[in-house]
Parts: sequence; C-alpha cells; structure tokens
Amino acid sequence: MKIGNDSIGISNTDKIKLLAVIFAVYVAVIMLFDWLLDGSLKTWDNYLIKGLIYSILFSVLIYVSINKLTKKVELKLEIPLVAGEELEAYGMANMFLGKEAIGGKLGITEDTLVFHSHKFNIQKSTIRIPFDEMTVLKPCRVMWFMNNGIEVQTYDSRCVFVVNDRKTWLEIIHKKMN
Repeated sequence: MKIGNDSIGISNTDKIKLLAVIFAVYVAVIMLFDWLLDGSLKTWDNYLIKGLIYSILFSVLIYVSINKLTKKVELKLEIPLVAGEELEAYGMANMFLGKEAIGGKLGITEDTLVFHSHKFNIQKSTIRIPFDEMTVLKPCRVMWFMNNGIEVQTYDSRCVFVVNDRKTWLEIIHKKMN
C-alpha cells in the first residue's frame, strides 16, 4: 500500500507559511541592497509587488521541480528486504540524522520500519528499526514550521522522518508497536 499522494507532503497551511517566508526574505534583501547601494528606499508597493511575484514564481518552481524529481526516484527506488520479508506499506520520505537530510523511501514490514536512501545522497544506506525497539513515536515539526515530521526514538538513537500523510504513518506504526 502506498502512503501519501503528494510527493512533497506539504500541507496547504505549510505552503502558505513557506510562501510568506520566501516573500519576507526576498523583500528584506532587496530593501537592504537598495539602502546600501542607493542610500534610499523605493515605495512600499514596489517591494510588495516584486516580492509577491518573486515568491509565487520561486515557490511554484521549487514545488514542480521537487515533485518531478521525487516521482522519478519513487518509480526506480526499491527498498531492499530480508529473505521472507514483505513490504506492507511504503512512501517517499526524508530522514534527518542530526542536521543532514537524506532522501529516500520509507517502508513498513511485519516487524520493521525500513528507510532506504536514493542515489542522489552523499550517505547511501538502509536503516532498519524494529518496532519492538521503538520507545517513542510522535509527530514533530521540521524546519520550525513544517508540520509533517515523525520522530522515532529507540533505546540508543533518534531519527526524524519527513513524510506525506503523517497521520496514516503514525496510525500504522502505533499498531505495529503494540
């Protein structure tokens, strides 16, 4: 069973927050350059119109690019399984180890949560987390404002996964843990 329809997995609320952050940063940078280079600022409507156009175009470009890339990766990437193991559910995901994000595919088998990275990463690996070793499973925010993360803790490690349809992932993993 495939989990998540949107390859990026960002809610509409988070898309608006991301658009607002891009807008604010762009306007602040342009105002700073105008002030440093010209010694004066232009009218507010000038900054607002340019910022709005830039942030919409940049956000759409990022969304389309990542969406196309993840669909290609999703079709080609296979999660390696142990003999006799079957994949019950899967979906595209990113895994954060510290500050590093690793893209790939997350899968659920009978006894294990399996993450396999795609070839575009510096670190290429397969991480297997048995459900009986999980001590904490909870939703979390990613990058301070994106509400699509899952934190998994074991006795000796912690991983954060960025997933599509977080609610479904949490429900399935909770059932497997119990």
